[in-house]
Amino acid sequence: MIVMPSNFGAPTPDQLAVRLINILPSKINTIISDILSQRSNFAQPKIQDRFFAAAGKMEHFGAKIFGSSIKASDSCNKCGLCIKNCPEKNISIQNDKIKFGFKCIWCLKCIYGCPCGALNPGMMKSAVIKDGFSINRAKQMAEVHKDDKTEGLPKNGLWGGIIKYLEE
Repeated sequence: MIVMPSNFGAPTPDQLAVRLINILPSKINTIISDILSQRSNFAQPKIQDRFFAAAGKMEHFGAKIFGSSIKASDSCNKCGLCIKNCPEKNISIQNDKIKFGFKCIWCLKCIYGCPCGALNPGMMKSAVIKDGFSINRAKQMAEVHKDDKTEGLPKNGLWGGIIKYLEE
């Protein structure tokens, strides 16, 4: 399993985002090794994890509705960056207006990447992190703080499972 910093709802604390980025090569090497040696690594999910898995399945439908609700404000200069960066080609210009379809996967690249800050969801506004999200910023911080450990990070609540993942 690969865990990335959150771009949705609750921002990942900087120190935790750094650790998640820095541990990626190790986690990926473990996965590759397991695949090549045909090792199975199945765990019995906890009850709360089954709930999150079910919620995750509903997320796919919710993403489509969310994406179709995004509107461009008058500050949009129609630069096309959102269109270019959308991995699902869900955004187009029609009648000189930015239009969103029903193929959104909730990556939020359009909203966080808009240089004008002109894109706003019509629903679930709380899904968008107030100060934005930048994977490039997290990667830059990870370069500076290569040897950070998990000491001092919250070990319970929302981030407890992430800390366990980092310590495995």
